[in-house]
Amino acid sequence: MIGFNDVWINIAFIFIGILIVVFFILRFIIKSVSDEVEDINEFLEEINKKNYDAVLKIEHHLEFLQLSILLKNIVKRLKNKNR
Repeated sequence: MIGFNDVWINIAFIFIGILIVVFFILRFIIKSVSDEVEDINEFLEEINKKNYDAVLKIEHHLEFLQLSILLKNIVKRLKNKNR
């Protein structure tokens, strides 16, 4: 019976360790996503102020990269339209 309890205690420690590692990985991913969303918001605020030379750099997420390309194309059209 002691061996059975030791196995379950080891399983519990391993499970808790895995949960801690996953928590920190997810925290890092969420931080990078929120940083990129904040960068997109700042870019859109600059465009709203008619600063068409604003720079947007996306580094981590493919979906945000596609969105940034579309936004840059819209900015080019707005810049040409206002000339």
